Amino acid sequence: MQAALDAHAVGLIQRTEEYNYKVWGTVGLDWSCLRGESFILRHNLLQESETVAIHTVGENGVPTTQLKYSRTPASLTSLGIAAVGQTPYLLLADAANESGLSHPRAKELLESFGKTLSLMLYREDPHRPRREIITEEMARARRQGTQLALAITVPQKAEILTRSYGDVLSKTEQLFSECLQNAAPNSRVVKFGEITYGVFVDGRKEQLEAWHTDIQSAVKSQGGLLTGGIYVGIARMTEEHKGPDDLRDEATRALIRAHEGPAETVII
Repeated sequence: MQAALDAHAVGLIQRTEEYNYKVWGTVGLDWSCLRGESFILRHNLLQESETVAIHTVGENGVPTTQLKYSRTPASLTSLGIAAVGQTPYLLLADAANESGLSHPRAKELLESFGKTLSLMLYREDPHRPRREIITEEMARARRQGTQLALAITVPQKAEILTRSYGDVLSKTEQLFSECLQNAAPNSRVVKFGEITYGVFVDGRKEQLEAWHTDIQSAVKSQGGLLTGGIYVGIARMTEEHKGPDDLRDEATRALIRAHEGPAETVII
């Protein structure tokens, strides 16, 4: 990661309070903060609607005096930040060379590394009420002014799977879950029931179509009991969806229609 970005230092941090960040892991020798220690950086590193951002250091960018985590802040030229999926963590990378993180693929690489880390670090609380999660995602989308869709998914061979037991069921469900997360690393994947998952995806038509194509291909390629692909019921959030039950019920109705055929995916 450090070499690919031509970065001076790379770290995994978490904002614990406004402008207060805790260090969870570091790469490079320039860190003055150790794992578990915190530093203050009074600069808005990442807007809520952003997944990645590159900042210049100095000259009206991030002041070098703010870079308390670094042993040599005066040598830094740029600072990159990427969201790590749905986790509370951020990926930080800085550069000390003249070009900084200005090379064309810097943002793309930083975002990609953030997505990869999210696959390893993200774990949804299995006991949290799903209504709370749906409410949270609806509120986030409305606050950010983004389009949201809830996709409820189940393997087409679900009836065979539910009659399975032990390793067969657990391994197949794990593969299914990983396919859903890999198809959209920045989307939230939540278990709704036995081998049934909800995915909060971009509600724009072209993004939904691309996601559907990717996930069907990914699941079918796993073989075994996932060969047939999946049924998907999708509800796109509108002003008519006043609460979580409205959105979930509509996605469930779409899933039932998909199961009845002929289409394997139904969007409402």
